[in-house]
Amino acid sequence: MFHRGQEVGHAAVGSGEDTPFDLASLTKILCTAPAFVRLWAEGKVGPSTPVSRWIDRSPLARHGATLGDLLAHRSGLPAWSPFFAVVLHTVPELRRADCPPGTRLSVRSEVRDAAARSPLDVPPGTRTLYSDIGFLLAGEMLAEVAGMPLDSVHGRLSERLGVASHFHRLSTRGQDARDP
Repeated sequence: MFHRGQEVGHAAVGSGEDTPFDLASLTKILCTAPAFVRLWAEGKVGPSTPVSRWIDRSPLARHGATLGDLLAHRSGLPAWSPFFAVVLHTVPELRRADCPPGTRLSVRSEVRDAAARSPLDVPPGTRTLYSDIGFLLAGEMLAEVAGMPLDSVHGRLSERLGVASHFHRLSTRGQDARDP
């Protein structure tokens, strides 16, 4: 906790201060959106960048969805899908701290591909619905544009801004997440 720029305390509720946990929707706000703004400022992507740049045979691409559609939750994708629930049953070693990084990366790729194949509920631009699937895909696309994992992009942005927040992908557990 901070008061007038000075650290005045630490808090941990339900875990220790060094326990990693998934911030889920906060990751989208604190990591994906700033990464998009940085890459947009650099001219690498923009709201009108077509999804087909990354996943050309997907339902999103066939319907002309853009990166802006994903970020504004107007892609037409469903709100959520139990991708990880499925893989946790088929790849139980993911629950272990010593799960090999290669296994985690393989599952991450499998989930990303399943998200890209997700059927649309409605055509892009016809409704706004918060979609975890859309932000998952947007984050993966931005990481590809940046040439490094999204948590590394966030780390570099945080360092430039002097912000002390950290994200660490579970797929890199046991590795240094800041290495591209």
